[in-house]
Amino acid sequence: MRSKIIMLFAILCLLLFMPALSANAEEGVKQYSKHGLSFNYDNRLKIKETNEKDTITITLEGHEDLLLMIQIMDIPFLSGEDYAESLVKGMHDGMASSGAQATNVQKTSREIAKKKRKGYIFDYTLSGLAFRYAAYGYNSSGKKIAVPIQYPVKNEEKVQPLIETVLKSLKYED
Repeated sequence: MRSKIIMLFAILCLLLFMPALSANAEEGVKQYSKHGLSFNYDNRLKIKETNEKDTITITLEGHEDLLLMIQIMDIPFLSGEDYAESLVKGMHDGMASSGAQATNVQKTSREIAKKKRKGYIFDYTLSGLAFRYAAYGYNSSGKKIAVPIQYPVKNEEKVQPLIETVLKSLKYED
C-alpha cells in the first residue's frame, strides 16, 4: 500500500511540474553566424538583419523592451569608438530637442568579445519613462564594430543577462 501511495505521489508531482519544465525548455539560447559575425542570444529576442551600403546591422529586440544592435561597418575615416560616440551624442541631442530630460553623456566601458571596450552612455526620461542608451565601438579585422543598446531603466536587472549572453559570445572575423 505504501509503495502505491509513493508512486501516486510521484505521478502527481510529474503532472504538476511538467508544464513548468516544458516552459523552461522553450527559453534558451540560439546562435547567429553570418558575415564573419557570430554570437549567442536569448531566443525570446527577435532578430533582424539589414545590409545597406558598407554597413551590416543585426538588430535584437522585443523581450523586456531591449534594443541591441551590432553594426559592422567599412568606414575608413572613423574609429569604432568615434562612431559610438557620435551615435550617443546624436541620440542625446535628439532626445533633448524632443523635450526629453537627459543626463550628461559619460564615458563607460564594458567587456565585449572578451576585451574591455570603450563606450558612451546617458539616461533620458520621456513621458515619465526612463531609458538608458549606450553605444560601444571598436575596430576588428579592418572593420568598425558598433554596439548600441537601449532599454527601460526599470528593466535593468532583466535585460543585463540578455545583453551579456550576446556580448560575451560576440566574435567577428572578416
